[in-house]
This record gives sequence, C-alpha cells and structure tokens, in this order.
Amino acid sequence: MSAISSMVSSVSKGLLDQRKPQVLQDYADRVAHALSKSGLAGLFKLDEIHQYQGHGTNHCGPTTLAMIINMMLGEEGYDCHRVKYNDLQAAMQAGSLGFGFTGYRLQGTSLLHGLKIVNDITGATLPWGLEHAFADFNAGLIKSGGPNLGSATFAEKGTKEDLLDNIKHGYKTAIMVVWPDGGGAHWVAVVDYNAEKDSFTMLDPANEKGGPSTWPWSYLSEHWHRPIGIPNLPDLPFVDEKNLEDLLTLESVIITFKPPKVKK
Repeated sequence: MSAISSMVSSVSKGLLDQRKPQVLQDYADRVAHALSKSGLAGLFKLDEIHQYQGHGTNHCGPTTLAMIINMMLGEEGYDCHRVKYNDLQAAMQAGSLGFGFTGYRLQGTSLLHGLKIVNDITGATLPWGLEHAFADFNAGLIKSGGPNLGSATFAEKGTKEDLLDNIKHGYKTAIMVVWPDGGGAHWVAVVDYNAEKDSFTMLDPANEKGGPSTWPWSYLSEHWHRPIGIPNLPDLPFVDEKNLEDLLTLESVIITFKPPKVKK
C-alpha cells in the first residue's frame, strides 16, 4: 500500500460519518423561526429568486440549493427570500467533516492540500451533497415547526425526459454540468422549458447579472452528459462504498426535489 493510500485509509477509518446534520438543522431552526406567510402561494419572480454565488467561489451547490428551497417555500406561501446562499454554504461547510464522500462538501484541509490533487475544488459540493443537505435542512425545518418541503433524490444518467417530467409535475431540479478540459463541475437549477426553441430556463449561480438564463438543449446536453473526470486523481477508497472510479465516471447528475405525498 502506498503512503498516500495508507494515510487516506487511516483517515477514512476514523471518519465513519462525514456529516454533522445538526449544523444544518440549527440553521434551518433559525430560518423556521423567521418564516412568515408572504401572501398567495406560488407568487414569486425568478429574477427575485436568483442568487449569485460570488466571484471565484465554489459556492454553486449551496447557491443552487438556496434558490430551490426558496422556490419551494414560495410555493407554500412563505417568504421566498429567506434562505441566503452564504448562510447555507457556511452551514454545509461546517457540517462536512473532511475527506470522506458522505458529507456535503470537500473541506479545504491540510490533508487535501497535502495530496496536491484537489486544491482547486476544495469546498465544492459533492455530487450527492445536495441530497443530504436538503434532507438535513428539511428535518430541521420540521423539528422547529416549519413546513415539510418533501424529499430530494440523487441519480445519475439523467435524460431530457427526466427534466421535462420534473417540469411537468412541478418538481424542482438541480443538475451538475461539467465544463471541458478540466474546467470543473457546476450546479444549476432547471426551472422551465420552451418547446418551440428547444431551450431550458435555468437559474445559474454563476450569472452575476442576475435573473434566469436560457440554455439551448444542445448546449445543456453537451455539458450535462460529460463525465466528471477530474484529471490526475489516484484510485483512492472512501468510506461510503463509493470509490474514486465511481466519482470520475458519474455523468448527467440530477437531483429531484419533490413535495411530501398528500395523505388520502
């Protein structure tokens, strides 16, 4: 076993759970106590929902999730501007415990920098991180008397039909696109579709001008269906039974946010 593999194996064994749900639940508690009914349900503008992740940050995951949560709150008739991306990102970062892949985000730890393989992505949200973060945040809302926003489900190999089906049913959708030539991965929210132009309306955290963006399906498909494939990473094991090969070959990542089932 190499020195790097031995070090990572040792760290992994000591980190059986890579997330601290209570951190996000405490943040959700503060949100729940500040929530107020804003009027009729569903009345919000995408221009107002959009949040910019900040220049040069890896906050696209928390920003996308903040926008989705706010849309879901707005559809329940609550204040749809309550969750701020920077507060959510701080909770997600504090709620992740390091190198393992069961947390929300990769910490910028000395271990990561020592490996010299992820200096440019430390702090980025893991492919399944938004699913975990939403579940823990929602649990905090419920505990504090806030609304139950439902569930989030992570999947890969998403299709155009999946996006259209989510839009049809009113489900919120986050996807991870991957830029070419090692440009990194990026979270965005998909909110609508124009059949005539074959284009999707997106809430892109990197859009510093604000408001929704229009992405032709050809553009979205090209970057969504590209494997994550972070270059030069060694084959290292992680604690939640997903090895690095699993991560590198992930593509078309999609997280679907559904409201709770109505009891008959």
